[in-house]
Amino acid sequence: MTDRQINRRVFGLASLLAGGCLWTSLHCAEEVRGDDALFGGSAGSIQVPILSPRTIIRHRPHPKTGDAPVVSTVSLHPRQSVVATGGDDHVVRVWDLASGQLLLELRGHDDWVRSVRFSPDGQRLATAAADGRILLWDHQSGRHLTPFAQAGHPISAMQFTPDGNSIVIAGFRCEVMRYSLATGLVDRRFPTACGDMRSLDVSPDGRWLVGGGRNGHVRLWSLADGRVAHDIPAHRQRIRTVMFADDSRHIITAGEDRAIHKFDVATGELVQRIPHPQAKILACVM
Repeated sequence: MTDRQINRRVFGLASLLAGGCLWTSLHCAEEVRGDDALFGGSAGSIQVPILSPRTIIRHRPHPKTGDAPVVSTVSLHPRQSVVATGGDDHVVRVWDLASGQLLLELRGHDDWVRSVRFSPDGQRLATAAADGRILLWDHQSGRHLTPFAQAGHPISAMQFTPDGNSIVIAGFRCEVMRYSLATGLVDRRFPTACGDMRSLDVSPDGRWLVGGGRNGHVRLWSLADGRVAHDIPAHRQRIRTVMFADDSRHIITAGEDRAIHKFDVATGELVQRIPHPQAKILACVM
């Protein structure tokens, strides 16, 4: 079977619902052969490998409104059966995946939490929000490590570098910024052609940074010197997710034009396209 061919496989269906539930159940999904790029979208689902026949993690309703928070970001711990979530109630929560028990509630943001990420070693949890703040937490104790940084604009995406020494953020500004964890300061800026960046990723080998947003272009930078390697007109509408394959040789992108694309990092060429006419694609995992 060639790299362009698609086959069918049963995966788990995980949904982040406005009702505040994270759940998994059986679902038949399309697979990108070789890289296992799975996807979810505005139909209300993120397709992931099966975690269990059915798991429900339910948020408590707000005592005044009776509404559960909207969950808009999740991060799995790299070594433990733990997941962090964030959303519109400005609170970050850490859960035990096996039992569904709430382990921690972290309060420090005063606007919608848009990104939560565990560090590569699993010791720290970084959170970023529409309030422009980047906060660092000890994931075991929930201790606020430091009021790390204020970006000055709403943040929509964040990622650790593989060495754990830096955090890269994107949002409503025509640049991506890299912060040093040692100093809390910006040590490099990566210019974009779009003031509404929705997703970014750092390659597993630490060489490349990729970002995408409203203008449908995917931009690839050298993480070392900020050089733009490719600026690819990848999608006809807003890009919602970009990510590297595990081998750092390919980029997976998806967005509101209902298609998943796979690009070669070395050449910038499109090597695979998968239509997904059922819904806009809002998230992608490997």
